[in-house]
Amino acid sequence: MEEEFSNFTGVYLSYLNDIFLRDYIENYKRTEGVYYLKGTFTVTHSRKLTKSDLFTKGTVLSGNCDDFPKAYIELILPSTFSTPYTSIPLGRKFSLQNEDFSCLLHVRKPSEESICFTLIPITYDDFSVSKTRSIKINPPTALNIDGAWPLINDSDLKSKIEPKKPS
Repeated sequence: MEEEFSNFTGVYLSYLNDIFLRDYIENYKRTEGVYYLKGTFTVTHSRKLTKSDLFTKGTVLSGNCDDFPKAYIELILPSTFSTPYTSIPLGRKFSLQNEDFSCLLHVRKPSEESICFTLIPITYDDFSVSKTRSIKINPPTALNIDGAWPLINDSDLKSKIEPKKPS
């Protein structure tokens, strides 16, 4: 998918993002443009969603793609509950597989060499934060259509964890 979207910029990328959002809002009545992403990722940032976001309740996290170092994701974990924010530990590894149905909702290019995919699961299972904690995700009851993109600042996409040096 990185290769498919890497050359898109400007108006065309904006147009594609409008289509992705429309398809999500319409519950994917048209299935020809549905993209799913799978892979293994490392958490670089997480935060609670707010009223100024498109999704106003839940959590969003960013992650580096382990297989494609120039690709990043934002994973939206929407909720209908006003539960306390559960921080997701930096450096935590997680994977998205076919059965997670994490759909592409937005694409951006933080730099000329990198790409960021915003994903949202369209099945609502719990998202495991650790062996003992998980986040309950639910479909949103309302959206803030004027919500700002990106959900995670470009500076927070890259890992802030220093790689371990060989001893």
